[in-house]
Formats: sequence, C-alpha cells, structure tokens
Amino acid sequence: MHRIFLILLLLVGLTACAVSSGREMMPDELSRLVAGQTTKAEMLAMFGTPTTQGFDANGKTTAYWTYVHSKPPVWTWTPETRTQTLSALFDEKDVLERYILSDNPDAGLRYGK
Repeated sequence: MHRIFLILLLLVGLTACAVSSGREMMPDELSRLVAGQTTKAEMLAMFGTPTTQGFDANGKTTAYWTYVHSKPPVWTWTPETRTQTLSALFDEKDVLERYILSDNPDAGLRYGK
C-alpha cells in the first residue's frame, strides 16, 4: 500500500513541472527599443542570441527571439502556455528599423493546422 502511494506521489510530482524555452521579454526592456537608434549589438546584449535570423537581398537582417513557458494543467486538460516572439528588422548597418512583439499569455497547445 505504501509503495503504491509513493509511486502515485512521484507521478504527480513529475507532472507538475513547468517547462520554459528562451527568455521572457520584459516591458521595461522593450520600452528601450527605438527605431533608427537601437543597434543589433544592444539587442543582443538585452535578449541574448536570437532563436533564428535571416536576411534579404538588400542586406537587411531580421532576428527573432522566442520565449515559451508552459505549466501543466491543474483543473483542465490544457496546459497554461505563454508564448512571446520578438521580431526585429535591422538595416545594412545593423540599426533597428522596426520591431513587433507577439505576446500570447495563455496560448494553450494547438495541434495541426
């Protein structure tokens, strides 16, 4: 009987772990981003290495920083998930042209589509 209780306790403990990837982007950091002034080096210092980046034919770079944090479900079957994606476009001199933040505080998991 005690063995079954310990196994159940262990299983409940394992399912209660939250999972994160990337780094959360805070409002005070985002407020420091200024198009035409902020450099790519400054953004790297703030947010670290981008999750992914690419470039276009004109030599402009786009960098993407992604943060995902998921907690297991407590009373529902859907985990609580927060997803942030910061997309930044830099000119040929690595100066920020524009950026956009997609912030979904409770995205849940979506399968397919």
